[in-house]
Amino acid sequence: MGVDILTVQERVDTLETVLQRFIINTETSFNNLSREIDRVSQNVDNLSREVDRVSREIDRVSQNIDNLSREVDRVSKNVDRQSAEFALFREEARQERILMNKRWGEITNKMGTFVEDMVAPNIKGIAKRYFGCKELDDFMLRRHKRHSID
Repeated sequence: MGVDILTVQERVDTLETVLQRFIINTETSFNNLSREIDRVSQNVDNLSREVDRVSREIDRVSQNIDNLSREVDRVSKNVDRQSAEFALFREEARQERILMNKRWGEITNKMGTFVEDMVAPNIKGIAKRYFGCKELDDFMLRRHKRHSID
């Protein structure tokens, strides 16, 4: 055979060197990959914690919204109740105003008949005492006389 042992030895040496570099490169790549996996795992853990935090925050905001909604409902019912009470108050005030106007009318009418009620029964005495009249020729309350042409 004509293959030289030296050539085989050189080839084996070259193969060993290439295999050594391959193993070193593979180990380095494996270590780099392992570090990258650890980094991604930490990022996933951080993301998971952040998702949990955001979820709790969403729950808190949702609870606040529910509380606010209940408060708005309560205030709305209170406003509705107060509106109804105010409408009732306005109606009562209107009725009271009508009644007061009627009473003022009655008082005005009564004041108009004051002379008839207080003075007219004593007209003879008043005429005698202040005007020196001994006898009245004519005295009538609410006298109506037809005109002679009518």
